[in-house]
Amino acid sequence: MKEKLKSIIFNLDDIIAGVFLSALVVVTAIGVFMRYVAGDPLKWTEEVSLALIVWVVFLGASSVMKRNSHISIDFFVDFLPQKVRKYFDGLVIIVNLIVLGYLVILGYQLSMQAGVKFTAVLMMPYTYIDIAVPIGGALMMFSLLRRSIAIFTRK
Repeated sequence: MKEKLKSIIFNLDDIIAGVFLSALVVVTAIGVFMRYVAGDPLKWTEEVSLALIVWVVFLGASSVMKRNSHISIDFFVDFLPQKVRKYFDGLVIIVNLIVLGYLVILGYQLSMQAGVKFTAVLMMPYTYIDIAVPIGGALMMFSLLRRSIAIFTRK
């Protein structure tokens, strides 16, 4: 039971991103059907799709970071000696953490300022959409720190 709960918590961003992606497909399909088949477009589908896309992107980026599956070009790194490569990997991790930290800070500021803006149809505060930026950034930082600790403590 403890391992299952641990697995669910570890994969929570994957689960939520999957649910949001499925919802995005359904909302988009409903919007297309209502616009082109029924001839009566639903005004709210664009706003919901926008919110879902933002959340899927940032939770998906967290999921990719957790699995170390981001695109990288390691052509030159492959030619480095193993000891130098470890230092280079450390430098890359530090730069990534700085950039992600900046993303979290600016994303938080953006989401707090967006509280006075509301979507046109649903009157949903943009904070609910924009808060995905710092949450996704923080999850990416956590994954990167977790992976870097595992890499650099390995004997």
